[in-house]
Amino acid sequence: MGVQYRGGFCPIDLSKLLCLLLALLHLKVGVTADLNSPSNSSAFDDATLNEQIQQLTALIAERNIPAIELLLAPCIQAVAIDPQTERQCIRLYTDSVILDDSFQAVIHHWALSEPDNYHALMLKSQLLYLSVWSEMGLEEFEEIPPYQLHQAALLREENRALLEFAITRHPDLPYAYRLLLKNLHWTGSLEELETVRQQAVRRVPGSFYVAAAVLDSARLHFGGSYDLQYELMQSYLKNVDIYPYLSRLADYRRLVYARDVRDGYDDEADPERALVILKPLLEKQYPWLELYIDMIALYWQLEQPDQARRLLLEAMEIAPDNETLLAMAFCTCYGLKPSETITAAQRYTERYPTSFDGWAKLGNKYYDSDDYQSARRAYDKALDLRPLSPAILVYRSWVRDELGLYTPDFQSTDYFIDLTLYSIPSFEFVESLAERARDALYPDIRGRQRVRLDAHIDEFFTASKLDADVRPYLEALDWDIDTWRDVAFYFADRVRLTSHLQDDYIEPVRERYSDPEEDHEVSQIHRIYQNVSQDVLEEFIARY
Repeated sequence: MGVQYRGGFCPIDLSKLLCLLLALLHLKVGVTADLNSPSNSSAFDDATLNEQIQQLTALIAERNIPAIELLLAPCIQAVAIDPQTERQCIRLYTDSVILDDSFQAVIHHWALSEPDNYHALMLKSQLLYLSVWSEMGLEEFEEIPPYQLHQAALLREENRALLEFAITRHPDLPYAYRLLLKNLHWTGSLEELETVRQQAVRRVPGSFYVAAAVLDSARLHFGGSYDLQYELMQSYLKNVDIYPYLSRLADYRRLVYARDVRDGYDDEADPERALVILKPLLEKQYPWLELYIDMIALYWQLEQPDQARRLLLEAMEIAPDNETLLAMAFCTCYGLKPSETITAAQRYTERYPTSFDGWAKLGNKYYDSDDYQSARRAYDKALDLRPLSPAILVYRSWVRDELGLYTPDFQSTDYFIDLTLYSIPSFEFVESLAERARDALYPDIRGRQRVRLDAHIDEFFTASKLDADVRPYLEALDWDIDTWRDVAFYFADRVRLTSHLQDDYIEPVRERYSDPEEDHEVSQIHRIYQNVSQDVLEEFIARY
């Protein structure tokens, strides 16, 4: 017989203290007894940081919560946190998180059972951040399907709420401020950014990495100004006698300025000048991953792949499991050899197995290297995540042909109906229906009844319900398979799912269905959605 403690299993006759001791014994690479001493320049040995990151990942997977809290204890010490310890805590909170289903379940359960636990909140925030990129993939923004953008937006909003809660519970710890400032670039207004900036300056005046995020949030790209950057920097530098390492902010401001020079927000884009600004910072050996990432991208822009490769490999020595660096290493454009990009893609999918784009790109890498068996396995993984992807279905059929395997034709009428339903952004219809339901019912409902109404609306109006109601009408259409193929690919093309199609096929399809006023097949499907949406709305109002 035994009892479960917060992360392990103890015999039933042992006390909580002995349970904790068991957790300490389990901690193979621990921390010393004086970690919280303010005399330490850092609570961690930098040489073992990557080992500690790997160990933290293992401890989370094992649900060993006491050992996790011991390892992360320096991150929430009461005294001012020095910049080296802060940087290492940032990496522990970020680089230890993977997207394995069981791993995610541990963090979600911990955050739910201990909602005030700062470690759980920071780990869950990173989980949500990675989930955003798992949805969006590694493509340019304009190439991302709308549904994935929609899901990413929902995840960002959830992360924002979590970080705002973390700040209310632990206002004197720096990490949530840094992450919230980055999140507000996507979800907030200029006024909201300014509110968080002022709160951060006031509550964590000695945090270098929060100060860096404050300066970055004032970039021209985000609606800031050079005057605002200078004013914010001065608000920190007035405390430089207390926190001497804040003097580095003057150099960090140069990094921020170089980004605006690179992107052309002040004048014409000038990557060469941006590189000149950043080189002296690299020579000072600042441990800022952002500096490496910016310089790698600049070398790529300036068509200097050897220099990009050198810095990318150097950065990956510092942070081998950083998601941004691994994603960059997918591309031979940074001077990496094909074998090096495959190694990076393998590592990426090991750590983020729920990333469709990761598996798809790994499959492409294998295909290009003539490793068709590995390509087939990678494409199978991608299709487990998005089974209707037309491009990956085609690519998998190619590798199966190379392997001499029979490939059943997936292009059936049922498939094209499925692809049409998948490609039409039903979530937009649903959001409109929910608003129309509120407009119809709100005037007569007050107080708690309105709260219950909102819950019913969220439960009733779903994309899956709408698609299920639409499907019988699509199945009743008397179209041949060629018509269904054109219609399905027309809708798929509108949501950027047809990169595999030749222009000489898709261009005529686009032209045929471009006029919404004509009574063609696409117009018929639009009418079906409108009619079914109205029926669903009336059904809900009648029920309520």
